[in-house]
Amino acid sequence: MEANGGWAATPHDEHPLASTAHLFVRAQTGDGAARREILLRYREPLAHFLRGRLAPSARGELETADIVQEVLASALGQLERIEYRDLGSFWCYLRRIGINRILAVERKRGVRPAEGHDSGVLDAAADDSGDGPLAVMQHKEAGAAFDAALERIPEPARGALLLRLELGLPYGTIASECGYSSADAARMAIGRSLAHLSQELAAFEP
Repeated sequence: MEANGGWAATPHDEHPLASTAHLFVRAQTGDGAARREILLRYREPLAHFLRGRLAPSARGELETADIVQEVLASALGQLERIEYRDLGSFWCYLRRIGINRILAVERKRGVRPAEGHDSGVLDAAADDSGDGPLAVMQHKEAGAAFDAALERIPEPARGALLLRLELGLPYGTIASECGYSSADAARMAIGRSLAHLSQELAAFEP
C-alpha cells in the first residue's frame, strides 16, 4: 500500500496539520479563530477520506461536503470533553465520526448491514453499472474489514499508520506528532503495522 496521494503535503517534513495541538488548546478556551482554522485545515482531508468510503452512488460533491461539515461541527461541539493526545489519535477520532455518519446515510438509503446478507439475492439484484446492491455491500465489507484489522493495532502505531496511509504525512512529521524518536523510527513502526494489517486483510474475500 502507498500513502494516499489525493491531496498534497508540504515538502521538507512539514505539514499544515502538524500544529493542530496548539489550535486545539486555543479552541478549547473558546477561541473562535482557532475553531475556524481547524475547520479549514481538516475540510479537504476529510472530504477525500469520506469520498473513498462512500458507496459510488453516494459520492455527490454536495452530499460529501454536507457530511464533512457535520463531522467537523460534531467534533468542535465536543472539544471541551476531548483529551488531545496526538495528531494520530485526533485523526482517528474524526474518521470514526465520519464513518458513523456514512453508515447513517447508507441506512437512510436502505443499504442493509453487511452481516448475514444473502449474497445470492444481492447478486441477482446488481445492475450493469457496478453500483448495484452487491457492489455497495462489497464496498462496505472491505471498509469494515479494514477498520476491524486496524482495531488490533495499538496506539500510537494505529494513528501513525493512518496519518501515512490516509493523509500522506511525511515520516518526520509523524515522528514528532506521535512521539517517535526519529523519522526512521516512525517508518519502522509504520512498516510493522502495515505488515500486520496486510496479513489481517489477506484473509478477507469480498
